[in-house]
Amino acid sequence: MSRHSPIVHSPPAEVVEAVARLGGRIRAAREDLGLSQSRLAERIAVNRSTVISLERGAMGTSAGLYFRALQAVGLLDSMNRRIAAIEQTGSVLQARERLE
Repeated sequence: MSRHSPIVHSPPAEVVEAVARLGGRIRAAREDLGLSQSRLAERIAVNRSTVISLERGAMGTSAGLYFRALQAVGLLDSMNRRIAAIEQTGSVLQARERLE
């Protein structure tokens, strides 16, 4: 019996870029609030190195952690409004037009 390593797929470039942008937005919001990385880490119950990874858009960081960080820097409501607009219109394009 031969052993095969699991197939590892890299995420599409668009996903990598989106996560990096999300991390950058979290960093910018943290800085606008005057929070240090250590203080944000305390707020979301992680260590500073995890915040550094999150702000860099590390793909290994859990989605839940990104959402906790969004809440901690005041961006979660904005994301929820966008999701609600998509749900109401049934279309990402229509939601985008509505929000602009």
